[in-house]
Parts: sequence; structure tokens; C-alpha cells
Amino acid sequence: MANLLTTAFEGLTPADFQVYDRACWSNNQFNLGRMRAKERMLALAAPLTTLPGALGLELAATREIPGVWNNRAVQDQWVYLVRDAAARAQIAPALAEQSALISNVRDPAEHHRHGVVYVRLHAEGLEVGFALAAHATVDREHLQAALAADAEAFRAHLAALPAGFRLDDAAPTETFAAAVAALAAGERTELRVSTSIARTEAEAAGAQIAEAVAVQVAALLPLLRAATWRPESDTIGLLQRVAERQSRLTEAAAVRAQAEVEAERQRAERTAAARDRSNERAEAGA
Repeated sequence: MANLLTTAFEGLTPADFQVYDRACWSNNQFNLGRMRAKERMLALAAPLTTLPGALGLELAATREIPGVWNNRAVQDQWVYLVRDAAARAQIAPALAEQSALISNVRDPAEHHRHGVVYVRLHAEGLEVGFALAAHATVDREHLQAALAADAEAFRAHLAALPAGFRLDDAAPTETFAAAVAALAAGERTELRVSTSIARTEAEAAGAQIAEAVAVQVAALLPLLRAATWRPESDTIGLLQRVAERQSRLTEAAAVRAQAEVEAERQRAERTAAARDRSNERAEAGA
């Protein structure tokens, strides 16, 4: 996920948007065009990792080729900031425990397992926002607990966003709490606090669009930090749960090891007994 190679960002071209027209979604003939669009998006987003508030985050991107990861239809290209590999590994046991196998098959996308701040390229333009999907079970649980504990802090983060950010076509301060509750109840698959940049505006801005995006992303980072689980803000007792799970696994491994030792001892006894019987028969026949 890390170490994504990029070149200098020089702006987005009309072709970068055209390869995400509906007719192109599942067509492999547009793979090269999507690869080029992805490269430009990574170049646009590369400076975001140096923003204040981006410590502990790394840059990642969704796949540009139709496959099982995107239901064989590339509708858009995401580049996003997500917790780094060490932090992802820390919560991986909890994600694995809470995610059913069928869910993993239907929705294996990595950016749906963590809260992220993203820039999305699609046929109509760019979208910049914070996203949390239902499959991000650790962050979803944390957000529900953190919001219940300090709703005013989240209201302040949302109120500080630049004009134009929306959630369900309304001001995020008005809809955020209800959206979190609906996500926790399984009544929605994700929530997005986002703003849009029209295709014509993005094309006309050239390389300068990266500066506008950086301003929007910087404004979202405090929300990302508050809404996603961190060891120093363990609202859901995750560290204890992971430790207990590891202890159970260790105990189970010890039980299995002891069982194997006992089984080997019994096999050795049976072998020795069979050898003794064979020797006795040989002596009796001598």
C-alpha cells in the first residue's frame, strides 16, 4: 500500500474523466487510460501525507482494472489517506473476528475496512471527503462510542469544514449523528462527508487543483482523527479484546501441543507393546 511511485502533478486531462464513463467501467480496453489517470491522481495526492495532522497516515489507491475487488466494474478512482501498515496490523485481528466470510467476498476493498480521507475521480469531476463504510467495524464502533461521549467535539470538527461539504445533501452538522446511528444499525452501507469539484473546474485549474484539494483534505484530517480508533483513544476496549483473543489462541495452541505430545506418547506405547508381543511370540516358537 505504501511506496506508490508518482510523477510531478501537471493537472487532469479530459481523458482522465472519460475513462470513468459508464460504458468504460467493465471494459479492459480502457485499462491503460485508467492507469494513467491513477498515476495523475497519485501525483496530485502525494503531498497530502506531509500535511499537519497526517502523521501516522499513508497514501493508498483503489485498483484501476476490473476484478473481484471492484465487482468487475471500475466506476471511479480513489486515492486516500489511511492509518499506516503498523496500525492496520494492530486492528487486523478484530476486523477478522468481526467480519463474516461472505462479507469479505462481497466487499474485499481495503478502503472499506478503515475510515479514510479521500479524493475520488469520476466521470463528472472530483469528490473530496471523509468516508466510513459499514465494513470498517472497528472504526464504526469507535465512532459511535466517541460521538456518544462528546457530540460537541464532532459538531466543532464538522462546523470547521469549508463551505460546500455535505452529508446526505445537508449540512454535516445536521445529519452526522443520525447517519452514524443508521450505520451502526445496519440501515446504511457507508457515510460520506464530502464536497465536489466539477469536471470543467478541475480541468481548467490545471496543476493548481492540487492546492484546492490540499486545503479541503487538511480541513478533514481532524474529523478523521476523531472518528477513527487509536490506541491512545481506546473507547471500545479494543486493546484488551485483542489481548484476550491472543491469550485464547495461545491457550488453544498449548492444548493442541499437549494433545500432540500425549498422542505421540500413546503411539510409542502401542509400538513398544506390539514389539514386546512380537518378541514373546518369537521366543515361544524358538
